[in-house]
Amino acid sequence: MVPDNVSCTQPMEDDDDMLSKLPSDVLASILEKLSLRDVIRAGVVSRRWRRLPGQLPRLVINFADYLPAGEEEYFDEDNTKELIDAAVSDDALSAAGDKMLDVATAVLASRAAAAGQQQQQQVPVVCAMRFPLRHNYMLLGRLLDNAIAGGKVHAVELTIFTTCALEIDYDDDDQKRKAFRAMVGYGRRFRALFEGCPATFGGLTSLTMENMTVREAVLDDILTTCTRLELLCLEACDAGRRTTLWRLRHARLADLRISYCLFGAVHLVWLPRLERFAYRYSGFQTLSFGHVPHLTALTISDNHVAEGPTVDLRQILANTAVKDLRLNLGGKDIWVQPEAPEGLTDVFRHLNYLKLRNVYEQCSLSWIMFLLQAAPFLKELYIKLWDHECNMQRGENKNCFPIVKMNVPWDAATNFKHSSLTRITIQGFYSTEDILVTYIRRLVRATVNLEEIRVRKNAACEYCDAARTGFPQTDEEKERFIKRWRVRHARLADLRITFGAFRVVDLVWLPRLERFAYRYSGFHFPQSLSFGHVPHLTTLTISGYHVAELPTVVKLSQILANTAVKDLRLNLGGKDIWVEPEAPKGLTHVFRHLKYLKLRNVYEECSLSWIMFLLQAAPFLKELYIKLWDHECDMQLDENKNYFPIVEKCIPLDAATDFKHSCLTLITIQGLYSTEDILVTYICRLMQAAINLEEIRMRKNAACEDCDSAKKGFPQTDKDIECLIKRVTDGGSIPFKIHIIES
Repeated sequence: MVPDNVSCTQPMEDDDDMLSKLPSDVLASILEKLSLRDVIRAGVVSRRWRRLPGQLPRLVINFADYLPAGEEEYFDEDNTKELIDAAVSDDALSAAGDKMLDVATAVLASRAAAAGQQQQQQVPVVCAMRFPLRHNYMLLGRLLDNAIAGGKVHAVELTIFTTCALEIDYDDDDQKRKAFRAMVGYGRRFRALFEGCPATFGGLTSLTMENMTVREAVLDDILTTCTRLELLCLEACDAGRRTTLWRLRHARLADLRISYCLFGAVHLVWLPRLERFAYRYSGFQTLSFGHVPHLTALTISDNHVAEGPTVDLRQILANTAVKDLRLNLGGKDIWVQPEAPEGLTDVFRHLNYLKLRNVYEQCSLSWIMFLLQAAPFLKELYIKLWDHECNMQRGENKNCFPIVKMNVPWDAATNFKHSSLTRITIQGFYSTEDILVTYIRRLVRATVNLEEIRVRKNAACEYCDAARTGFPQTDEEKERFIKRWRVRHARLADLRITFGAFRVVDLVWLPRLERFAYRYSGFHFPQSLSFGHVPHLTTLTISGYHVAELPTVVKLSQILANTAVKDLRLNLGGKDIWVEPEAPKGLTHVFRHLKYLKLRNVYEECSLSWIMFLLQAAPFLKELYIKLWDHECDMQLDENKNYFPIVEKCIPLDAATDFKHSCLTLITIQGLYSTEDILVTYICRLMQAAINLEEIRMRKNAACEDCDSAKKGFPQTDKDIECLIKRVTDGGSIPFKIHIIES
């Protein structure tokens, strides 16, 4: 019977239904992108669609899909209550588990029906299931076991978690005892599931275990039994004591993740196919690598470091050839021992990507220069500084490494040069401007082939207001910082500054710079942007859409005097125009090489004059792109906004009436047109001037994200488009194409 909320007034097999004409394998591929719940709903509209769930190559059955709407809490109020009463209860979690069991049973039964009808066409099926160890966990396990044994499913991906609340008050002994008993109880349930479903675990390719305590013998049995296992993830899942020694051997494991686990020692003895390993917050004095010839990506985090010795990276990584290394140094609680670059070179000889998180300010630059000197083939470096105390509370048992007192020589060679590094990203909380300036200067001097530096805004801390106390904050701080950063680099080819707080940017000497973008970064232009030696700069993007109060507007002839730009993209900012109109003769020297010009957010009242001016100043321009913007959504002006009174300027706004442009071949116009006359005037004027024009493209109006202005623009209907073309061509023929394209 079809549910009341499903309309079946017209069958799917109707001749007009193009979707149902697709082959079954294509439809199955489409349904694979949906949740299993939606797939089953789609099956009620026709017999053919009802059979499609049985043809999916991958079944995803997730417990979360069956929780009530808006229900996101997986945890029991009492950690031990659910373990004591294992009978089916009427709470939301138990009801969700029952629904999941019913759906899984029905779907796997449909697999059996499909297998009986078309045995020869069956493809290998992967069943990915995520469920908690609650009242019906054994039923779910046996269901999978029968499916594997019966050939309905060929591989299994399991995520098994618990409803044990771990966010407790660890000063409360009673809460700690309850949480520990609950995790031990869930560990027993997992062992029962493991022993009772041998076919399921024999077909396992991925296993994730969360929030339970299991003996090391169980972990060893998993590696022995699950011979097809490729991914193993343990989160807050261990033997419950630091004396545990876990030796890993597995022929096929490729991805291993251990987070928040207590082990006395973890030794990767023999993992010949391991490619990725992540070891987070699990006590670091215990890790060692044996035979891991394919390990290329390694993540190690130990942000909250317990009492113990620091770690020698050269010793730990001696048997690896890591290419992607991510280290969380833990702020002041540094757990990695500093070493001379020569000692690390053998370990880092294959390194291409290095990410350092929570680097303490007082030793950060020395650390980074050391690691750069030890990694000669590094291509990308990511640095996240951390200097506030929120995540660095250290008690008597915390190991605050007295880094400045060590005998290791901290300063790398002053003449050190790195020839492979091309990109640097710096993010964090800077207590003073000196730290950030020193970072950039030192790195630029050392990296001779650097192409890009990204300075990311300070990320807000979740627990305090540290982002508001970092540097830079005030306009005075920003100006001081940028004035001290005059950009000089021998190899930098691409520079992008977006939403920066920069008031002075001086590209002093960049002999290989080809592309420069400066977007929304505070346009006090007479002091903020200048070009020195940039002989190869050909592509320039400048945006000033939300313009703050300006003392004066900007002259492009002054700003771009030392450039030979071929591709220029300007965002004029609607009414808040920040570029001063100039006579064409004043701009010709700047635009003499220009081939492509894109103008965005051109205000209607002055747009045509602007465009004719720039055309007259760019005699070799081949392509022009215009985006008009005339609605008020993004143009709200207040007392502090500079609305440039363009029509009152003394500069003559009309270009010569007999002006002709012989190189322009393509014009694209897009925007929101308040009336048809504006667009017609645009096209007619451009047709008269561009004598060798080959094509005009009119892009459909893009909808505004903040209002419904796109619905009020022109043209809208087919009749509008026909009328527009008729008016432009005046009923005759034209020697070029004119057409509408999608936005």
